[in-house]
Order: sequence, then structure tokens, then C-alpha cells
Amino acid sequence: MPDSARLNTQKEMPPLLPNEPKTAKSSTAASSVLGAISIAFALLAFVITIALCKWNDSLSMLAVVLAAPFMATSLTTSIIGLCLNTGTVAGKRVSKIGCILALSPVLVAGLPGARAWLENRRHYSYVDGVQFNNEKTFLTKYPQDGSPHYTIPDGVTGVADNAFSDCENLTSITLPPGVTSIGHHAFSSCDNLTRITLPDSLTSIGDNAFSYCWSLTSIRIPDGVTAIGHGAFRHCDLANIVIPGSVTSLESQTFQFCTSLTSITLNEGITSIEAMAFQECHSLNTIRVPDSVTKIGDGAFLGCRALASITFPASITFGEGNYNIFNGCNNLEAMTFLGDCPDPALGMINSYPITIYRKSETQGWDETWSGRPVKLISEKP
Repeated sequence: MPDSARLNTQKEMPPLLPNEPKTAKSSTAASSVLGAISIAFALLAFVITIALCKWNDSLSMLAVVLAAPFMATSLTTSIIGLCLNTGTVAGKRVSKIGCILALSPVLVAGLPGARAWLENRRHYSYVDGVQFNNEKTFLTKYPQDGSPHYTIPDGVTGVADNAFSDCENLTSITLPPGVTSIGHHAFSSCDNLTRITLPDSLTSIGDNAFSYCWSLTSIRIPDGVTAIGHGAFRHCDLANIVIPGSVTSLESQTFQFCTSLTSITLNEGITSIEAMAFQECHSLNTIRVPDSVTKIGDGAFLGCRALASITFPASITFGEGNYNIFNGCNNLEAMTFLGDCPDPALGMINSYPITIYRKSETQGWDETWSGRPVKLISEKP
């Protein structure tokens, strides 16, 4: 090549900048180191969050609080690394990874709540804040701050367990035709509930369904109800109630501590009055035990202070599980047995004076029963 051409080529070439590669390398190295530090702190925060959340989901907020200093350090160092990077790929990539990982503990802590929210929306529908199943045939949860007056919409066939429990604002509710079941504890501890309308379609009332409804003074049980659960109305303020003949068993503690209950009507069809069904019903002064009853459980009328007399049909078989039926019934004056003499050793009553009345044709009776005088029904005053 001629000297003139070589000279021209050298003139056209840009001058070398020997310091440029050194600056890029140092910048890349600095941002990479900061990115690595960011990743390390992010992983530490991630491990803390995972450990606490795995131990107990309810500690997710605590996990975020404990991981927050490490997250802040990770995020700060990654941002600095990004700012130092002058366009080199390696440094920027490491710093970006650190920046993304810095927020991972928040995602981990929020995952259970997000999953629960998604599951909730998948299985339930909401109308004015009231939760139903997707088909809207089952009311599953009423908000505790909901309206004091509520009418369940048509199409609902059941009220779920605990659906209205502890709704202290609720004062009245109407169940539409078509509702067949009320779940366990469905209305328990609705302190201010004073009125409820039950449809004729109702067939079952769950355990403790209305327990601790202190303000509930009256309720009509439809004739189609076949089952009333354990403790269904205990600690209510009911004054009187009618149990339809479709109910075959009055379960234990059904009206326990209904201290305002003065009278109850048991229709023919019921076969058993279980243990403590009327325990501490202090105002109960009259009850007729239907001829269909064959069993009265232990302590069924324990503490019924106002009860003055009671008649037992011949259908009842007294035996094991009939202890203390009338203990604490201090005003009980007369007991009438239409069947044969039960075993006096059962300890059905306390030591207060009672007159026993019987039919003339029944067997096993003596002049006294458990130390009490025995007379014929015809001698009743």
C-alpha cells in the first residue's frame, strides 16, 4: 500500500480510548457485587418468611415485619447497582434479579390470604354482603354488622351451621317457604333477636340453633318439624311453646335455663324427653306428658321450682337413666302414676313432701312410695 494511502487510513480511524474498557469493567463489577448482596439479603428475607408461614399461617404479618429490614437492604442495594450500571448486560441482570427477589417475601406472606380469597370466590356467591353457595340455595354466612331486619331470599332451602351466630345487631328474620333445615348454632348468641318466622316447609332444627338468644320470647315450631337438636333453645326467654307431634324426641338440654318458660305443650307422637331437657326452667308450672312418651331422662325437670304437679302415663318405663328427674322442684306437691309402681330406689325426687297418686288397678304399690304417702286418683282434692 502506498504511504499516502496508509496515512489517509490512519487519519480516518478514531482515536483509541484506553480508559473506556477499564471503566465499563469496574462499573459492571460494582453493580454485580451489589446485585449479589441484594440477592443474598432477599433470600434471607425469603427464608424467614417461609419458615414462619410454614409454622403458622397466622404469622404472615409478623414474618413480613421481621423480613422488612432485609427486604429494604436488598431493594436499596439492587437500585444502586442498577444506577451504577452503564449499560453492561451482566451487572444490570444481577441487580434486576436482586430487585425482584427483594419483594418475594411479601408475595409469600400474602399467598395464603390470596388463595383463601380465590377459594372463597370459587365456592360462594354474595348478595348484599350475605354469603351463599354458588347455587344460592344455602345461606352460609350473614355479616355481623348486617341489617337488623333480614328476609332470606326465595330459593334458599337451608341455613348453614353458624350462619347467623353472634350477630348481635339482628333483631328479626324471616325464612321463606322452601327452607327445610336450620344448622347447628345457626342463630346462637344473637342477643337481640326478638322475632323469627319459620316456614311450614321446615323439617329440622340443629343443635344449639337458637341457644343464648336472650331476647327471643316466642317462636312457632311448624307441624312438619321432625327433629329438634340438643340444646336448641337453651338460655332463651321463651314464655310458652308448642312441640308438634311430628317431633319424636326432645333432645337433651333443649330448653335448659329457659327461666321465663311457664308452660309447654307436648303433642302425641313424642316418645322421649331426654336428660336435662327442662333443667332450671324456674317458671315452668304446667306440663302434660303425652301417652306416647316411653322415656324420661336423668334430670329432665331438675330445678323446675314452680312445677306443682305432674302426671306420668302408663307407657313410661322407669329404670336406668331416670335419676334426679325432679330434684330441686321444691314446690312439687303431687305426682300421678298411671302405670305400675316404679322402683323407689331411683331417687327421682328430693326429701320434700309429695303425695303420690295412682290408679286402683295398677300393681306394685304400697301405702308409701319412697317415704311418701300413696293415694288413689279418686282421692285427689
